[in-house]
Amino acid sequence: MKQFKKIFTRIAVVVFILAIVFALVFATVPSFRVQILNFLLTFDKDYTAIKLGEDGGNTNAGFRNTYAPTYIPEGFWIKEISNMGESKIITYINDEGEYIDFWDLDLSMTANIDTENADIIKSIAINGEDGIFVLKKEGISISWSNNEKIFIITAYISEDEIIKIAESVKFIKLEENSDNITTGFRNTYAPTYIPAGYWIYEISDMDESKTITYINDEEKYIGFYEWDSSVTTNVDTKNADIIKSITINGNEGLFVLKNEKITISWSNDEKIFIITARISEEEAIKMAKSVKFIK
Repeated sequence: MKQFKKIFTRIAVVVFILAIVFALVFATVPSFRVQILNFLLTFDKDYTAIKLGEDGGNTNAGFRNTYAPTYIPEGFWIKEISNMGESKIITYINDEGEYIDFWDLDLSMTANIDTENADIIKSIAINGEDGIFVLKKEGISISWSNNEKIFIITAYISEDEIIKIAESVKFIKLEENSDNITTGFRNTYAPTYIPAGYWIYEISDMDESKTITYINDEEKYIGFYEWDSSVTTNVDTKNADIIKSITINGNEGLFVLKNEKITISWSNDEKIFIITARISEEEAIKMAKSVKFIK
């Protein structure tokens, strides 16, 4: 029953995310509206918050040219990053399956905040900017803007902790934190090296697979894919320029060059890995050999 409740709550949160992304402002029972700077937060019914809990560390390595929290409570790590042009969502998770969600939205969007039956609704200042604090039995949400973006954090933690997360949000420049790109990852495989100028763009985490997408200023992508060993994967070798065997950390793999795009695939008996990129062979192999399990 407890697990079902967690799943149901998470589904409700996904619905809430979609409501933000598509700016569904056609609510039939509006409660009240508060104008903060240039953005409108619409307080309506039928939206739900999340759960979490503890005390923490620096998680922004690997992020570039984007806003992100530089602090989250200890025990949480990055699970997913969804990047959809006008909105970005970073989801953190802990061993109990509890979530923290951070939303970064363009000012042109209208964000719906659940205030139905809230215990507390109050104004709050985040780094000198006006915001809204909402406490419900499902958790806490904080919403604010900095004249460039709308930010929302949802969590089931103390007021002090969620404010600490909110106040840690900053714009991460390309040159910052360039040494360690795996800080914020836990209990997962990931490259510990990527070519200069690339940063994390998106992370998709599903039951049997995980994808990390990296991007650079020229909008060139590197994809890192991880599958359970039970999954059957296919590599496109038709009309390839080069197909050859390769060894990655003692494991047999396949190197394919086609239309200037490199694909490297290999397995370590636990997982199947694939890297795709339009970079040099040397860089692609270096990246593949850097993959390790981040505890």
